[in-house]
Amino acid sequence: MWYRGDVLDIPPELHTCADLVYTGRGALCWLHDLERWAEVVFRLLKPGAILHLFDDHPVAWLFNPDAETWEASGVDYFAHSEAAQSAGWLPSGEGQPLASPSVALPAAPALVYERLWPLATVFQVLRRAGLVVEHFGEYPESYWNGFPSLRPESADRFR
Repeated sequence: MWYRGDVLDIPPELHTCADLVYTGRGALCWLHDLERWAEVVFRLLKPGAILHLFDDHPVAWLFNPDAETWEASGVDYFAHSEAAQSAGWLPSGEGQPLASPSVALPAAPALVYERLWPLATVFQVLRRAGLVVEHFGEYPESYWNGFPSLRPESADRFR
């Protein structure tokens, strides 16, 4: 069964209802209260259930995504980092807005904020919420192409 709603405002009747909570690619950067998110995940899971968290590596923030070689972005991995973008005007791969055609976009673009969450922060937040981390892995072969302008000889340096 699927539910649509604010991930930080889960109704009590959904507590301990989930065998699996999946948080996928590109989700964590949009969460502004990681502690609260982890607490909600903990409340949703049945005893013995699983959180499967699969997201991009935060080290990607340290490099310029438009450069042809590995060029530092100037972002401090351990400091609070935030990037603003205009919602409703974010292009998809096909040049269309990310919002569905049935969704009314605001008259003027609103700012949305992405945040960098270091791996240690994510790990500790999950532990503080009561979750037991049984597996922690990094998979370079399944990383999406966040650096489309990289020359092949540069891209191979992280494989």
